[in-house]
Amino acid sequence: MNSDLVQLAEKLMRHIQNRLFMQYRFLEPAIYKLTLKECDATPARFGTDGDILLYDPLDWLKRFQNDSILEIRRYLHTIFHCIFLHPFFSPQSDETLWEISCDIAV
Repeated sequence: MNSDLVQLAEKLMRHIQNRLFMQYRFLEPAIYKLTLKECDATPARFGTDGDILLYDPLDWLKRFQNDSILEIRRYLHTIFHCIFLHPFFSPQSDETLWEISCDIAV
């Protein structure tokens, strides 16, 4: 993948973090906790395990260009999943039901 595009995606992601921090200072530890990691998955991915934010830079740049506000909300949505410990579920749980329930809670 083009390193200039990856750098642009990282720069815009940092911009989103800074913008969220200015609006929600009390969320600072959660906003800056995730480490960005690029992936080239099909379909494109955007998600976290609580430590790493896995995303496809090219797909994400296209999405950001189409609707930057939606991408800011998407990042915040991901942060709330981490705050509520949603990436961590019991092996006895139904994963699909767990993910739907977490989205409803967020």
